[in-house]
Amino acid sequence: MSSLKFNPSMQGYSRAANRRSLDDIRRQHGLDKVYQLSLNENPLGPAPGVIDAITAAAATLSSYPDFSDIELRQAIADVIGRGLGPEQVYTGCSGFESLELLARGFLGAGDDRINSSPAQERLMNTVAPICNQEVYK
Repeated sequence: MSSLKFNPSMQGYSRAANRRSLDDIRRQHGLDKVYQLSLNENPLGPAPGVIDAITAAAATLSSYPDFSDIELRQAIADVIGRGLGPEQVYTGCSGFESLELLARGFLGAGDDRINSSPAQERLMNTVAPICNQEVYK
């Protein structure tokens, strides 16, 4: 039996909490252009092959894809093998989202953690108050 316990503070989970708009950042710092590299934006724009692929797929973009990612999760389970099924594979929109969800789900007050600064500093500054944890600098 696993000793991991789901964190009840996860009830208040919101993806959009504490996000600032580019307009707010531009105004605050007096900038004309801002790139949010933490959101995986590319200041060079998309590669020509990406533009071609989007153009080719445009006719199919009238509805959202299957949120379960079942085909992707099944393919990952098949490649890994070891008796895994798609229900045991997690997919997310980003590494940040995945780590945030894990931290929110399993960290609580008094739990120990290791921060990789500066790479994970924003993550823990976002998650720590929700998980009733102190942020030490």
